[in-house]
Amino acid sequence: MRETLACLVFLFVFWNPGQARNLQEVKLQKVRVGIFHSPPFVMVDSNGWYTGMAIDLWKMLEQELNFVTEYVEYNSLENLQRGIQQEEIDVAVTNLTITYERAQVMKFSFPWYDGGLRIMVRDDEKGLLWDEMKDNGQLQSYLWIALILLLLTVLTTIVFRRKDPEFPKKWKEGFSLSLYNLMSVINNGSIDSKVFGWFGWFGHILATIWMISGIGMIAYVTSTITSSMTKVSLTSEVNTLSDLSGKIVGVEAGGVEEKFLANIGIQTIAYDNVLLSAEGMNRKEVHAIVGDAPVLEYYVHTNREKKMKVVGNIFHPDKYAFASSKSHSVWMDSISVALIKLYDMGKIKELKDEYLGSIRE
Repeated sequence: MRETLACLVFLFVFWNPGQARNLQEVKLQKVRVGIFHSPPFVMVDSNGWYTGMAIDLWKMLEQELNFVTEYVEYNSLENLQRGIQQEEIDVAVTNLTITYERAQVMKFSFPWYDGGLRIMVRDDEKGLLWDEMKDNGQLQSYLWIALILLLLTVLTTIVFRRKDPEFPKKWKEGFSLSLYNLMSVINNGSIDSKVFGWFGWFGHILATIWMISGIGMIAYVTSTITSSMTKVSLTSEVNTLSDLSGKIVGVEAGGVEEKFLANIGIQTIAYDNVLLSAEGMNRKEVHAIVGDAPVLEYYVHTNREKKMKVVGNIFHPDKYAFASSKSHSVWMDSISVALIKLYDMGKIKELKDEYLGSIRE
């Protein structure tokens, strides 16, 4: 009896319809969020937690809209978009570009980031020249030339040690002098007159053959190095969109850059992400990579050992937003209102400064 009376007193003192409504209002709603790993917008930290500019922004929306998130990760932007259309997820959270074609099949939120495309290329000209000469077989030719010079140096050392009493008797001094004499013949076409006396008319023939061979050797080395440097220069000097003409370019599968480059006649190879694109460029599958400017800039900034660089100005400006299927239009309207609020509060600018401020200083 006493327990029942105590409960009635508690309900009378502490319970009222207004409080009941408040408890209903804070009821959390579960949301399936599709994500695509795209630093600095979506990443995984050392503890296995999702982080990044888009993730942090979504966490702010969770507090604003009382969401509880279940993340669903996709291995490519293309698959993420398919997941939206097939309603496998409720919302897509990453750097998803707003386009007319996408707007026909999905609902976008308020655009929270102004982006665009840029170009990434390799930044190791010495490596490129070495690789070009290796692929063309020039390094093998130089190796054979070096072996021939070594053999001739040994032979001339033996001959001079026997024929010339003034020639150094120690092998180290004799070998170095013979090598110097050989290179002098190659360089200026002159040969020691002593050779003519030792071999007579045959010495003149040997001297003529060697001088012609020396001239040809210099011409070959000079021409091959020049041609390799020219080819490397033509294939590696990419600074603007027009420089991509005639080249193969790596793009992100399902990204706006794939269709944009195809429309202007540039051949592309699609990869699931920027990491695979960079690996493809190192394997010489592509000459350059075109992708979202902040993604490429962040990759170069955090992977300096990869020897990549971002070149040229931003082209094809666009905007990033969150997206859902058409059936979740009401949700996206609420998300857009919350995003506008965060934008006005300066929260989105704070995220940009946090993740990209050091890159663009």
